Amino acid sequence: ELVAAKPAGVEVIGAGALDMFWRLLRDKVAAERQLKAQVDVAAAVGSTLNMSQQAVVVTRTLAEACGVDRCSIFLYEDEDGLVNPLESQFAGGSPNEPMRRAFKDLGRMKLRDVPFFYEIIERRTPIEIDTPSATPLLPQGWAELFEFKSVLVVPIFAAERVVGACLLDYARKHRAFTAEQVALAATLVEHVARGFENVNVYHRAEMRADKLTALSTLTRLMTAAPVDTQVFHAVAEAAAVLLWAATARVWVDD
Repeated sequence: ELVAAKPAGVEVIGAGALDMFWRLLRDKVAAERQLKAQVDVAAAVGSTLNMSQQAVVVTRTLAEACGVDRCSIFLYEDEDGLVNPLESQFAGGSPNEPMRRAFKDLGRMKLRDVPFFYEIIERRTPIEIDTPSATPLLPQGWAELFEFKSVLVVPIFAAERVVGACLLDYARKHRAFTAEQVALAATLVEHVARGFENVNVYHRAEMRADKLTALSTLTRLMTAAPVDTQVFHAVAEAAAVLLWAATARVWVDD
């Protein structure tokens, strides 16, 4: 009856054709969003911002582009076997300074203390963590500290090596990651890999500079300090810097 009553010049399409049209439209919108996300990430990586500012922009952009609450990036310093928390930002730049400070306070960690990082080095593929509070892949207490509800870990490659990890997570409520999100995240992380390889080089140079400064200060004090207590204090400080220790103590046998 509807077909018979249609106005002249109007064609009626069937459900199959309508479904095909809808899928084409949906795919086109998704492709446009992915292209915009790639452009935004490339612009952030290629910006003239200093490395700290660049990391803020990139993590925020990745969180927004992938439709998650937050993005956090860790870099692997393979010379020392340490995992370094680089930056963590919520989508849209939502302020949460206590949580960001907690992220920064993690400090450089040994690889064996960060199970998800060891896992992505082995698997070399994204890993979805559906139950953060019960998984052995996250360090103890992280799920509660950072309020993780679900997490996607994406490896960052440079010269075929895993040099970092990008954590995308939902912190407000649990949501599963779609295949499209995983694919988009992997694609976008490829764009940041080169930029963060340079950041990794910067951090390694910074670490060497810290060690050389500590050794230079210690040598100077050992040869010129008027009292032993200054030397002992310098030894403790240098040990903390060189060994990445939280504290250092010196005992003297009287």
